[in-house]
Amino acid sequence: MNDRVRLQTSCTLDQFSPVPWAKSLMIPTFLYQVRDDLYTRPDDIQAMFDNIPIANKKLH
Repeated sequence: MNDRVRLQTSCTLDQFSPVPWAKSLMIPTFLYQVRDDLYTRPDDIQAMFDNIPIANKKLH
């Protein structure tokens, strides 16, 4: 799968990860994820939530 994505986009699956970018969020943000998504892992939402640098936040 990674090879096919790289051939189509010139990026690897790891480069598509939004987790590192969450550290830059400073505005209200709604994160969501669908089940069985080919490009994300189930723990991505938790990792993005953890990376958001705001103390007053909730995860539902």
